[in-house]
Amino acid sequence: LCITSDPLTTAPAIILKKLGLIKYVYYHCTDYSEKRFPNKIINFVYRSFLNFSLLNANLVGCVTKRIEAILHEKGVKNLFYIPNSPCVSDYQQYIKPQDQRIRNKLVVTCAGVSRKYRIIETIDLLEKILIKFPDATLTIIGSFVFEPKEYNEVKKYLEMKSFANKITLKGQLSRHDNTKVISDSWIGLAFYDKSYSHVNFGDSLKIREYAALGIPTVSDKTTPTSLEMVDRGAGIAVNEPWDALEPLLKLMSDDRLYETMTNKALDWAKSVDKEIIVDDLVKNHLDKYDQSDGANKKIRI
Repeated sequence: LCITSDPLTTAPAIILKKLGLIKYVYYHCTDYSEKRFPNKIINFVYRSFLNFSLLNANLVGCVTKRIEAILHEKGVKNLFYIPNSPCVSDYQQYIKPQDQRIRNKLVVTCAGVSRKYRIIETIDLLEKILIKFPDATLTIIGSFVFEPKEYNEVKKYLEMKSFANKITLKGQLSRHDNTKVISDSWIGLAFYDKSYSHVNFGDSLKIREYAALGIPTVSDKTTPTSLEMVDRGAGIAVNEPWDALEPLLKLMSDDRLYETMTNKALDWAKSVDKEIIVDDLVKNHLDKYDQSDGANKKIRI
């Protein structure tokens, strides 16, 4: 059994399968994109590897329903929906009741402080929130070296702001520390630059993590996760970051709405518990790969 998660590793695995050296290839498709790279040649190579991998893997895991739908249209068979949802049991120890959270503390987690995650726009949003809620704060968790030039732009932008002391840049944190910081926050934020093609198909891990901790989310509608979040009543989605002002003020003012979204966020997280999903994946899909040989082995992952 070979498990891969990108086209460059999946393609050689499939060649080895065709040579009889591997019996089964599971491709975990996390990063589907119509235009992954601006360079046309590089993008053509990427798309060629991607299509070859998708059409020849024994099973393709899709992190969003949007990826699943488009792959189905392209003739890819044997698809399995497996979102970036965490194991609920891993997060239970971190969950804090509302009276132990820091009221009006906004948090955003990202791979790095960059334009991709609309950090400048999020800072501008906080400036408007402070007019009504002077105690509001913003904590940003993300690497400073992900896009160093863009991080420096953010730093310079903050130097011009009188409310810079309301914003904390944490840098990249361990999973444990990241989860602790989120758990005492009031609202999670999730904004994306739509010009990154893969973002429009991807599953937002930050929204999943916020939900697992019972933290309501305010996001844009870029990722399929945000639409699923709205369907489950676990947060509010808007078109652009600046459209989030009124929804945020409402959520920060209405304790009943906040409590409802907290409970629905936790219910949503439980409904897509990764442990349950992976159990299904292993028992009903991956452990069938060698039954044609008369074997009945159990796969342990």
